Amino acid sequence: MARRFFPFSFKIALAIALLTVGATTSGAVWFFYSQTRAIVIETMQKRLGEVAQTASHLFGEEEREILKRHKASVLALGQRDAQAIEELIKTPGEIYIPSVEPADFQAVNSSQEINDLLQIIWAVRASTSGELTPLRRYGQVWENPDQEPVIIFYYLFSAIPESPDHEVVVFLADVWPADFDENGNGQIDVVEEGVTAGTLYSVPEQLYIDAFNGELGIAEDWFEDRWGTYLTASIPILDHDGSIIATLGLDYSVGSEANRLREVFWICVIITVTVTILSIVLAFFTSKYLN
Repeated sequence: MARRFFPFSFKIALAIALLTVGATTSGAVWFFYSQTRAIVIETMQKRLGEVAQTASHLFGEEEREILKRHKASVLALGQRDAQAIEELIKTPGEIYIPSVEPADFQAVNSSQEINDLLQIIWAVRASTSGELTPLRRYGQVWENPDQEPVIIFYYLFSAIPESPDHEVVVFLADVWPADFDENGNGQIDVVEEGVTAGTLYSVPEQLYIDAFNGELGIAEDWFEDRWGTYLTASIPILDHDGSIIATLGLDYSVGSEANRLREVFWICVIITVTVTILSIVLAFFTSKYLN
């Protein structure tokens, strides 16, 4: 019986078809991953924006008057060195404590105004924990590790005259205002250091500047630092005439979501590599040994 030979053109076409199937499968896998990631981030951005809007409305007329008085006290501290501000601009995300009289600094950070503002910030933090609590006053340290808030960090910023473009701003209040040994290791780690009112901050993202321009700013993606993995938003707190009293920043803890997406990413990598190798091997043996 005569052997049947497949034309060379047929073998090439079959090899190309196998490679095309592999490339198409890989493309579909990465399309699935990119769409999944986009949906997750979009969902988190929407929730973060809603919490930011709700938090800003917790500052009623009385609270905004308190905020204005506190802001005036912080700005009156002065001593914001122009050279230090220039250096801060070069290192986004860094903080700098101005050189002021310790008594004045202490007075601002222990005033009734800042305590009232911190209660609002801590109450908003509690609202994202899933824990049902009776009416109470909150403290700096979250006491229920089984019901951790998903939006952990909140902070109030004010513009300063020395930086009209808002590249450097000043803290009016922060959810973690004092050093505290949270992990109980007998020392204050970097992530346990408090941020006091009057501390200068070099903004790392455009979203903070957007808030000073009267817009709700939400990060396009999460970021990672020594505190964890977060998605950030910033919203202006407006006066009666629409002027900006301060901005409220929020950091949404997205570590669990980020880890799950990393797992999906590596699954996609494994599938892509496997399909690519199989396609190449099958195409090679098909073109060489089909007869």
